[in-house]
This record gives sequence, structure tokens and C-alpha cells, in this order.
Amino acid sequence: MPTMERSLTIDGLDPDTFRRLESEAHRRGIAVAVLAGNLLRQLVESDAAIHHDLDALAGTWSDDEVIAFECATAQMRQVDTELWR
Repeated sequence: MPTMERSLTIDGLDPDTFRRLESEAHRRGIAVAVLAGNLLRQLVESDAAIHHDLDALAGTWSDDEVIAFECATAQMRQVDTELWR
């Protein structure tokens, strides 16, 4: 089944973003609309690869929070040799 091309208007796009799109489209030798379509397609295709985990929290704790966590979980790192016999 043939696919129909669709149009999309983006309202309220700030001038700096549009300038960057124009510049990148010019660098690639394609139209701004083609570049925007390619970028949108990449975004929605990569959505399946997005992991919904705690990566966004990595590196956000203060030193005091790290110390408190390590103290609170220290006992969990102790090996119970009786369980491993």
C-alpha cells in the first residue's frame, strides 16, 4: 500500500532553533522540511530504545547523601558465609 506524504506546521518555533535547522539543512544539502522530517522520524524510532530506569538520577546525590546511603546499606554488602556452605 503506498504511503501518503503528510504536512506538518510547527507554530512558535524560536528563531535560534530555526536558524540552526536552516544551517544544518544547508550543510547537508537538503531542505529544512526534509531535515525536520528526518529528525522527527529518528526521534520516534529511537523512542523504543529509551530505557525507563534511574539513569537520570546518576550523579545527582550530594556527598552527604552518598555517605548516608552507603552507611544505610553497608550491612547488605556483608557476605553470610553460612548461606554459602
